[in-house]
Amino acid sequence: MACLNALDEAIEAGENVMRYIIDAVRAYATMSEIMEIFEERHRAYQEKIGLA
Repeated sequence: MACLNALDEAIEAGENVMRYIIDAVRAYATMSEIMEIFEERHRAYQEKIGLA
């Protein structure tokens, strides 16, 4: 999808990505597809559990 490519480019450029997310949702991109773009750039969050 062109909107997902635009989102990827916006993330890379450090732009505000809200507009691109809205465009992707309007084009019926799934949450999974959108999050995949973010995870490729920023990796997925993994909580580290420490015991006191």
